[in-house]
Amino acid sequence: MPALIRHQLTLIICILIILTLSAALTISYSLVKADYEQKMQQNNSVMAESLASNISQFMKNAYMINEMIAEYPYLKNLNAQQQQQLLIDTVWRYPFFQVLAVHNLDGNQIARSSGLLANRADRWWFKKFMTERQPYISNTYYSLYSESPVTTIVHGIYNEGNLDGLLMLILKYTNCRKWSRDTTLGTEVMLTY
Repeated sequence: MPALIRHQLTLIICILIILTLSAALTISYSLVKADYEQKMQQNNSVMAESLASNISQFMKNAYMINEMIAEYPYLKNLNAQQQQQLLIDTVWRYPFFQVLAVHNLDGNQIARSSGLLANRADRWWFKKFMTERQPYISNTYYSLYSESPVTTIVHGIYNEGNLDGLLMLILKYTNCRKWSRDTTLGTEVMLTY
């Protein structure tokens, strides 16, 4: 009988210890989890704001480069081969440029950084510029040519204050996707694009 009571007391003590440890671990887990989730939300918010700021600055820089080329004083005076060489050199300097092209007001391409010359009067970005006559950055869309997301930037080319043509730039995002895939935080990969 005394051995039975000793076993019962041992069993009760073990159960009390297990219940106490379980309660302490459950409470600790819930406190740590809530704090961890809050910190992760803050970190994600900071990363998103930083990424948005970087993308905004990237777009502003691309816009300014396109604008500078469109305002290049001798662009309209260059022959087609010289224009093409200027566009090729620019795309070489800025590998995130997919295509740069000079168009006349009828939509005919006079020069482009790569590919064949064609008439683009039927393209939405050409029609938009000809209607509004304002430079713009398009929304991102999927390019069938590069099979990736791209954005078009269009500026007018002016000669003595008169619209004489337009400069179209297509930005590609393939490198941006690669950079975002390579971004890591500890062992967890953060896909930001």
